This record gives sequence, C-alpha cells and structure tokens, in this order.
Amino acid sequence: MNVNGLTAKGDTATATYTIENTSADLSAVLSATTTNSNTEYFKVTQNIAKATIGHGETTTITVTVELIKTPITQDEETTIGVDITAEPQQPNA
Repeated sequence: MNVNGLTAKGDTATATYTIENTSADLSAVLSATTTNSNTEYFKVTQNIAKATIGHGETTTITVTVELIKTPITQDEETTIGVDITAEPQQPNA
C-alpha cells in the first residue's frame, strides 16, 4: 500500500483487500494485526468485514492510514505491516 498526499492532520487513505477461503471443507476465523514504524505521525487501523468465512466465501479487510500530526519541516514516511491470521474450524462449529 503506497500512500501519498496526506498533508494535514486528519487526512486519511484507505485500501480494501479481498480475502477468500479456498479450503476444501473448513471455515476460517480471521483476525488481523497492524504494525507502523512511525506512530508519531501515522495511525493505522484495520477492519475485517466478516470475521468468520466458510468454504468458498470471501470477505474484505480495509486498512486505513491517518495522519495524526501535521508535518512541518519534512515529509514523513512510515512502513506499515498487516498480518492476517486464519484459524481453521469445522463448519458450524
């Protein structure tokens, strides 16, 4: 995810990714964590639309980057990571 053009406190950028469960017969319980190398200037959040998906189903994860402090002397950069974990479950468990 490349973000450009955030110049003032409160500016945001979002990216939405699709997640598909390709398991032959298992459901998946999804969770996600984010990392951010510049927490002084950026806030990174994520939202999974549907946390449990069955075989063949899809859901989305939306990642939002917010500028929480207006840079004054230079452009600020950050490195963002999003780790998604899928815990397998028997259907209807």
